[in-house]
Amino acid sequence: RGFGRHASPDAAKANGRKSLRSRRSQFLQEEEARRATAYAMVDTEWDIAEARPPRWKLQLRSFIFSTRFELLIFAAILTNVIFVGYEVDWKTQNPGETPGLEFVVIDSMYTLLFLTELVLRIVADPWDFLAESNRSWNLFD
Repeated sequence: RGFGRHASPDAAKANGRKSLRSRRSQFLQEEEARRATAYAMVDTEWDIAEARPPRWKLQLRSFIFSTRFELLIFAAILTNVIFVGYEVDWKTQNPGETPGLEFVVIDSMYTLLFLTELVLRIVADPWDFLAESNRSWNLFD
């Protein structure tokens, strides 16, 4: 039957009891009201407890999480891979020789670039840096 002791939703209403559908609807409305109140409280607490981030930090976040920045870092990684391949090839063709200053300078530039990227990501949004979805890659970096 599906309506407990009552034969139909009309019988349930006649006995002063709400049907399952109407109880569920009421529960969902109350739950939505509770959530709206909770979200309003969180927004209010955020505004009161912490000042909004400074403009420079918002601009930094916007830049760090932009497609342009991602493509820049991708290009840096790609060119670094090519350079490391060239360096390994040079070392295998010239065993026992010390690489020239150009190799040290270029290696240092890539190291500085990747360190700068890491620091900018931490400064822009430390919580995103430690977020579950990004944690393994960021710790790898």
